[in-house]
Amino acid sequence: MKKFFYRVQKGETARQIADKFSVCVFSIIKNNLLDLEIEEGDILEIERAENSYKVLPNEDMKTISSKLGVSVEKLNEINKNPPYLFYGLILNY
Repeated sequence: MKKFFYRVQKGETARQIADKFSVCVFSIIKNNLLDLEIEEGDILEIERAENSYKVLPNEDMKTISSKLGVSVEKLNEINKNPPYLFYGLILNY
């Protein structure tokens, strides 16, 4: 995992920051003991897997595995068999 710090800019939300760094918004909230309120100037710890992929609309595991050159089985194993995929989900590979 790669950890770094980020200073919140005016008007940013946790969701926008998560999208910016391709991480799950819940990991930002959990790692920083936040509710959904963040303020300009807050310093957040961002943790991101070295090899991560953000699911795009209408993708399935087969499409993603082909893009990443990793088997569907390996993706499922690493990500603990996600029950479903959705836009914005972060997968590790």
